[in-house]
Amino acid sequence: MWTPAAVRTLLLPLCFLTAATSAYSSGPPDTACGLMIPGHGGSNSQPFNPYSLTVSKSTYSPSETITVTINAPGDKPFKGFMLQARDVNGTDFVGTFQALPGTKF
Repeated sequence: MWTPAAVRTLLLPLCFLTAATSAYSSGPPDTACGLMIPGHGGSNSQPFNPYSLTVSKSTYSPSETITVTINAPGDKPFKGFMLQARDVNGTDFVGTFQALPGTKF
């Protein structure tokens, strides 16, 4: 049978091994989206970027669907990404994104 002291001795060190995280249940703050700068304090992958982004079309008309694929080398997994579609002037957001069935997130 475990004594309260034994339980504390085992659980207390585990409390120090956990990492604190901040999540946004309704999405990232507007400032992150407008500036395209994540708020987690991590570094970006520049100057070398091992990831590739492919799109099914280079032009868009209303009601069309464009498939966007992000690929990572097997030894370079990523934890997340930020992606926006903007008009040709680069100022206004356009379109929406939907995850396809079977998409890995």
